[in-house]
Amino acid sequence: MAKVCIVIPCYNHGKYIDEAIQSILSQTYKDIEIIVVNDGSTDEFTIDKLKSLHYPKTQVLFQQNSGPVVARNNAITQTKAEFILPLDADDYFDKTYIEKAVDILEINNDVGAVNCYLQAFGVLDFVVKPLSGGAENFIVKNNACISLLYRRICWEQVGGYSENMKAGYEDWDFWLKVLQKNWKIEVIPEILFYYRKSENSRDSIAFQQHPLKVKEIVSNHLEFYQNNILAYVEAKEIQIIQLNYEIKKTKMKYEASKAYKIANLILNPKLFFNKVLKYLLRR
Repeated sequence: MAKVCIVIPCYNHGKYIDEAIQSILSQTYKDIEIIVVNDGSTDEFTIDKLKSLHYPKTQVLFQQNSGPVVARNNAITQTKAEFILPLDADDYFDKTYIEKAVDILEINNDVGAVNCYLQAFGVLDFVVKPLSGGAENFIVKNNACISLLYRRICWEQVGGYSENMKAGYEDWDFWLKVLQKNWKIEVIPEILFYYRKSENSRDSIAFQQHPLKVKEIVSNHLEFYQNNILAYVEAKEIQIIQLNYEIKKTKMKYEASKAYKIANLILNPKLFFNKVLKYLLRR
């Protein structure tokens, strides 16, 4: 029995699956197994790819299209691994991630999951640095990257991923459930996870329905939010302050740029005339 099971739902992402699996097989930690779930793919290339997929320590399950939530739950029921690691088929890991994450779980009995910094690539390029801690960090947003190594017992205690969250934000919902069982999340302060950002990615579509998805989160955890309403308000105020600060900082940086100064002169004839006049008078 492998110590770590990596669960990879795949829907029409056959062109990326090799890269995802290779990032697992090249890990410095070797006590692993991989379960790929074909989530009812309609793309012929993906279907053929997964039917003929042959990698060590890897099996492929097939299901009707039900979404990654059901795919993850189904895959986890097929393994007895102590630790679970979800991975989307178009993402990949640094080769040291699993070893570093397993070390933390084996040393800290109160840590239920291990996170790391995320590097997005594709249509957007940015870094996400999630926080360590408990449920207090998840009141206003999902403060975890997509792929955390976590204890199987966490999944068992909360009954798996909530299958009413099929349209996104299921990770936020899952971590709220886990953290309310008094587990904590630890973060490795290194970029060890690479997340492909595309225009039509599932999370981008879900974000367009953000108010509705937040309502679903609150409905699933109503007692938690009722008991933490003051913490929610405080966290929301901090979030607004941080956002205003970032907007102000970006505005100041832009206004100091040469492009802004030139554009401002062109669009403001009076200012442009005064600048020219002062220049001529100095001569």
